[in-house]
Amino acid sequence: MIRFLALISAILIIALPAVAEETDKSPTVTNINVEEKEGITEIQIEANSPFEYAVYTPLNPYRIAVELKDINLGRFTKKIVVGKAGVMEIAPADTGDSRDFVRLDIILAEPGEVKSFREGNVLILSVSKMEVKKQEHRAQSTEHREVEVRKQEVLTEVKKDLEVKEQEKPAIAEDVANSYVPKASSEVKEEEKPAAEAPETLKMHAITDI
Repeated sequence: MIRFLALISAILIIALPAVAEETDKSPTVTNINVEEKEGITEIQIEANSPFEYAVYTPLNPYRIAVELKDINLGRFTKKIVVGKAGVMEIAPADTGDSRDFVRLDIILAEPGEVKSFREGNVLILSVSKMEVKKQEHRAQSTEHREVEVRKQEVLTEVKKDLEVKEQEKPAIAEDVANSYVPKASSEVKEEEKPAAEAPETLKMHAITDI
């Protein structure tokens, strides 16, 4: 019996360092920072080694869910009250019996568009504020209206040009027709002249005869 207990103790002594070494290899969250840059909120989650992640935006527009795979939260196991840069709080979520990943729920002060990327060991969540998006939308709407107004101006100018050309067509046709009228009248008058002069000629012959 004593030998059996000694054997079990030896196995545990050998196994515990191996488990500890394996645990130490898992990434650990070392820092969580929130700051605002030019109207954009950046949430930075830093670890001591690279890690896998997934970002979800549930139906609730005020919440961002971040899943971190095979990672330890370190000292960030409790809710963090932020209260700045459009972020209310960051809190670990209950993932049930799953130990393959941990989840952080980020509560926003107002909805926004979320983009995520990683730089080395730092996961960066970039959240565009709704107000900025509204301003961009207004700018795009103004530009669209200006384009539409210019289109209408061009169409109006084209229509005017077409109307002027349509009005000029009858005038040109009339000028062409009138160019032939004087010629026809002069020919008729030239044919009528001998008939008009005939009585004078007869009169002169009559005087000569006397």
